[in-house]
Amino acid sequence: MENSNVINWWELEPSVHLILNKNFLLLLRNTRKKGYIKLSVIAKEIGIQEYSVLSWERGSRGVTVGYLSKLLEILNLSKSELYGNIDAIYTASKKFAISFPNLPFKIKEEHIQILAHGIFDGTEDHSKSGKIGITYQSSKEYEQEMFKELILTCDFGNFNMNKSLQGYYRFPSTLTQILMYYYNFNSLNSRKAVFPKMVMEEVNYNERLRKLILKAAFIDEGSCGFNKVRDNLCVVSSINPVLIQQISNILELMNYTYFINKPKSGCESIYLHSSSLPKFYKDVIVLLPKDYYKRINAEILLKRQDRENSIQTQVEILKEVANEQGCIKITQIQKMLK
Repeated sequence: MENSNVINWWELEPSVHLILNKNFLLLLRNTRKKGYIKLSVIAKEIGIQEYSVLSWERGSRGVTVGYLSKLLEILNLSKSELYGNIDAIYTASKKFAISFPNLPFKIKEEHIQILAHGIFDGTEDHSKSGKIGITYQSSKEYEQEMFKELILTCDFGNFNMNKSLQGYYRFPSTLTQILMYYYNFNSLNSRKAVFPKMVMEEVNYNERLRKLILKAAFIDEGSCGFNKVRDNLCVVSSINPVLIQQISNILELMNYTYFINKPKSGCESIYLHSSSLPKFYKDVIVLLPKDYYKRINAEILLKRQDRENSIQTQVEILKEVANEQGCIKITQIQKMLK
C-alpha cells in the first residue's frame, strides 16, 4: 500500500539501479522455478536479453527500478517485499551509491530546501538535468556546514558527500536525481530552473515550506551587508525572472511588503520594506545559527530601525506638545529623550 508521506522505491526514476541482497535474489530464483517460468519468457515480456535476467538472479549486476517493477509483476511478488532487501541504489556512477538506503524515504520539507539551494547556487556546471549532483558552492565555511547538516537531517542512508575542492560540497547524483524526479524538477540551472507546479501548490498551504525556501534564498542569494550593514535587507537576487516572481508570490502569501530592483544588468533583487523586517526576522532569520554573520547583521539592522522609529515617535510627540503649548521647554525634551 502506497504511503503519501514517503518516497517508495518504485516511485524513483526508472533508470535508477538497485543492488539486491542474496536473500531476495534467492526468492526471485525460487519463485520463478516454482512457477515454471523460463528466463526466456521473462526476457521477452520485459524486452531485454535472457542473460540480463540471469545476471539479476546471480547478483552480478544491478537491476533498474523500471525493469524490477516488471519482473515482480511477472512473478506475482509484492513490491513491499523488497524493503529491507536493498543493499544499495545508484544512478550512472556507482561511485555515488547509497549503501543500505533508508527506503522508503520519509517525505520532509527539507527536501525542497536542498533543491532550492541547488537552484539558487546553480550554474552551467552544476546539476545539468541532475546527472552530476548538486555542487554546493560557498566561500563561507559556515554556509557549507549548514548545507551538510541539512543533508544529514534527511537521513537517506550511507553515502559520501565529497568536499573535493575548497568552497564546494557535492551532493550525490543518486540523491539529486531521486529528489528531482519525485518533485518534478526539470533543472537546477539557476538561469532557467523554477519551482515546479506541485511544489508551488504545496507552498500555498504549507507555511513551514515557505520559510525553508526563503531561508535557502537568503543564505545563497540574500544580503544585509558583510563588511558594512546595509539599510535594506535583500531576500534574493537572480537573473531568472520567473524565479524572482515565484519568491515574490511566497512573500505575498506571507503578507510581506517588498520592492523589486531591476537594474540594467538584468539581475533582479527583492528588497524588504523596513516595516516587514521584524516579521522576516521572526519567520526566517531565527532559523539561522546565532553566530551566522547574516543573522548578526540583520539584528543590527533591526536595532537600528527600532532606534530610528523611537526617535521618530519622540519627534512626533514633541511636535504635538509644541502645537498645543506654542512652545516647549528644554527640560521636557531631555525627559523624553531619556
